[in-house]
Amino acid sequence: MARRRKRRSLRPRVPARVKKRTKRSRSHRENELFGLALTALGLVLSVILYLGLDGGAVGSWLADALREVMGHAAYVLPLALLAVGGLMLARSELLDVRPFRLGLGVGFLGLMTLLGGDNGGGIGLALGGALAGMIGETGTAIIGGALLLGGALLVSGASTGALLRHTGHVVRRAGSGARRALDWASTETQ
Repeated sequence: MARRRKRRSLRPRVPARVKKRTKRSRSHRENELFGLALTALGLVLSVILYLGLDGGAVGSWLADALREVMGHAAYVLPLALLAVGGLMLARSELLDVRPFRLGLGVGFLGLMTLLGGDNGGGIGLALGGALAGMIGETGTAIIGGALLLGGALLVSGASTGALLRHTGHVVRRAGSGARRALDWASTETQ
């Protein structure tokens, strides 16, 4: 007697794979142009903010808006734009690292929190004022300082433990040098 064949299911044996779209990466020219734009904006803002030169209607409006929104932190922005733009022009791989970008954001939040409403403009008022209402001025200063320090550590890639160890060695060396100088001074006076 003939064997009965098993009915085949309608599904294909090998599942169809849906090709995922590849993420389009920026070409180096786009990064260079963006870096050049950031550098130019940093130069324009530094000329307007630091030297007080005429920036025209748009430049003056931009400087006033930055002072209103960011307060005294607006004077840090041209330096940050020049640094990031310069790194992009130099094709630094540092800008592709997530901790660097996160560090810039965390450091900015820390700076605005520390400056508060008096010197931090609208952003400082929102961050510092909200925190001051919840944890007081001292707590706000501690949180802002910790955020600023954390941002600096993320940007630099440094380790807190390594910094503390190095600082300990430097303080120990300075202390022993000061002790030797005092001993020498006391023997000279006798």
